[in-house]
Order: sequence, then structure tokens, then C-alpha cells
Amino acid sequence: MVKRRDVLERFSDLEALQAYYAHVDALWATYSRVKHGFIERRTADEEQQVVSELVLARSTVLTLMEQKIEAGEEPSLAIARMKSTLAAARGLERAATARRARANQILAQELGLAVDQVEKLRIIPAEDDVSFDPTDLMTWRRDAVLLRKDVLAAVAAYDRADLDLRRAYARQYPQVRLGPGYVWDHRFDRPPLALGLSLPPYDLNKTAITEADARRAEAAQTLESNQTAVLAAVDQAHSALTQAQENLHQADKVDLQMARKAFGAAQINYRFGETDELDFAAAKAAVAEATLSVIEARYLVRLAQADLEDALRRPFSLQDRLSLQSVTDKLKTAP
Repeated sequence: MVKRRDVLERFSDLEALQAYYAHVDALWATYSRVKHGFIERRTADEEQQVVSELVLARSTVLTLMEQKIEAGEEPSLAIARMKSTLAAARGLERAATARRARANQILAQELGLAVDQVEKLRIIPAEDDVSFDPTDLMTWRRDAVLLRKDVLAAVAAYDRADLDLRRAYARQYPQVRLGPGYVWDHRFDRPPLALGLSLPPYDLNKTAITEADARRAEAAQTLESNQTAVLAAVDQAHSALTQAQENLHQADKVDLQMARKAFGAAQINYRFGETDELDFAAAKAAVAEATLSVIEARYLVRLAQADLEDALRRPFSLQDRLSLQSVTDKLKTAP
């Protein structure tokens, strides 16, 4: 038999659990937004310095090309390409400025600070290349599908639906309630027992049972869908991270190194008078462009790492993990 008091207490416990899970999930969402804001800000800071060097190098190339055209050493059509590359470099400069402003707005909103205060923040570099053992990832993946707070909230919702179904089944039968009563008769108090009888609906509560069963089935489907979505998100984020790390390796260890070697050769040739200042400036611009490609590739790695953290609900930074755990523990003990 399902006791009314036990049912109410169980419902209350489930509601408290769902509220706790909602708070923890909201805490994680805030952490994730701040993390993305820091990624945007740090990338913008890195870009701004390099893109300024690129604009300067492209401006130098354009000026030298104009001088060669005036001297009749180069055709006038060559100037169009130089102007186009300079315009593209200035576009990158504006984009980096806009990215920094956007990151400051995000951080100001999430941290509760004024934008000018965020502007003064110094972003401490985090670990860029997170490496972990494949067996660790398998463990974290399993933990995510079992322990993520949004999944646990779905479990609590299923428990509530199951409890509701049990109550619906219990109401098929008459319910007898026995409790204390009170009668005053001719100056004498009499403490009789009060007897209450509730009859089931005419359909023996079959309609309510059908509806409760449908709600439980829907809750079960939601739980299964959530778990499937978590696994898919983890696998997709890990795949994206692996690809982003390969692209970063290509940009940093191959393309940038080739550009630097070419610049070194141009520097030597310019010193010995074998090439002119135009070739030297063009090689310098090529290094800046390759560096920007590395910054963009590293930015995508950081985003992929953040996405994998989000899918796992597990910060890779030990300090962040301990801080979040401390706040989560306080939520558990909050009245």
C-alpha cells in the first residue's frame, strides 16, 4: 500500500533534487560562458599584436610597389593585388578589435563587472594542449552519461512519473482513513475515532492510470534521449578536438616554420644585397599571416576543448574543477 505521507515526502525529495540539479546546471552554464569569453579575449589579444605587424608589412609592400611602378620597374596592374592584400589585413585588424570588444561584453555580463573593468583584466594563459589517456576519456564518458546533472534531473523526473503512476494504481481501491475525532455531549468530552472512506472513480481510475503511464513512458524516453545526446556530444567534441589539434600541428610546425625559413633566407639575401626591400617586406608579411593562421588554429583547439569539457561536465583545469566542486558542495548544504 502506498502511504500518503510517504508519497508526499518522496515528492518533496524529488523536487529538492531537481532544484539542486537545476542550480548546478545553471552554475556550469555560467562557467562555460565565462570560459568562452576568456577564449575569445585571449585570442583577440594575440591577434591584435600580430595583425598590426601584418598591416605595417603590407603597407610597406604597397609603398615600395608604388615606388617601383613610378620608376617603371613594375607594371601598374601589380598595385591592385597589393591594395587588396592590405585591405584584407585591415579587415583582420577590425575583426580582432571587434572580437575583443565582444569578449569584454560577455565577461562583463557574466562576472558582473563594468566593461572598462574587464578591459583591465590580464588573462592568464591556460594550458592549450590537453592530453589524456584514452581510458580516462572512456571513464569520463561513462560518468557523464550517469552523473551529469541534466541527466540526473531526467532520472528524478522519471521517478516522479513512476511515483505518480503508483498513486494512480493505488486509487483503484477504496481508501479508508482513520483519525481522531471530537464530540462534546452534555458537558462531557468524548474522543471517538473518525472514519473516512474514499471510493475510487467509476472507471476504477483507469483513465488516470493511462495518463500516468503515458507520462512515465514519456519521461523514460526523455531520459534515454538525454543519455544518447550526451554520448553523441562527447564523441563529436572529442573528434573535433582531435581534428583541431592536427590542424594546429600543420599550421604551427609546418606552415609557420616554412614561412620563417623563407623570411630568414630573405633577411640574409637582403643583407647581402641579393634581394630588395620589397621581397624582404613581403616575406615578413608572410610570417605574420602564417602566425595568424596558427592563432586561429589554436583558437579552434581551445573551443574544441571547451566543448569537450561541456559535454563531459568536467573542467580539465584542476583549479577550476576544485572551485566548481566547492560551490557545488555549498549548494548541497544550503537551506
